[in-house]
Amino acid sequence: MKLRGSAIVFGNNINTGVVISAKYMSKQGDLKSLIPYMFEAIDPGIHTRLPESILVAGSNFGVGSTREIVPVLLREAGVQAIVARSFSRGFYRNATNLGLPLAEAEVAGTVGGDLLEIDLHKGVVTNLTRSTEVRVIPLPEIMQRILAEGGLVPFFKKYGALT
Repeated sequence: MKLRGSAIVFGNNINTGVVISAKYMSKQGDLKSLIPYMFEAIDPGIHTRLPESILVAGSNFGVGSTREIVPVLLREAGVQAIVARSFSRGFYRNATNLGLPLAEAEVAGTVGGDLLEIDLHKGVVTNLTRSTEVRVIPLPEIMQRILAEGGLVPFFKKYGALT
């Protein structure tokens, strides 16, 4: 699976409450109405750059509440994938189960707007703007299949089992 998008760069410890504040959780039934509030504590206009983006972060992306709405909302907003040095384990599991691709890698030198390509099968993140490449641990085949189907529920609906 290959993904391509424009980089949006964050720092360390991006809390799920920063992705979407708990004060908006009463609007969970209408995901599109939440998109303008995403990351508002960091950059109130960032939601306009989320479609076709790849988020880049340091350590511990997704720390905090393990609300499933966060990876769902990131996908709904058009985020292609997230590359970070590390992820909160709960966020990592939720993202995979809900079809949001993640890659653990150090992509130092990436600047917002750089064009990135992630090859989850080969385990490579390429910064096409800067002609650099970093290796990541390739995802197991079953995880790639789950992501390709859009998450665990669509995978089970199609195949009925993890085979």
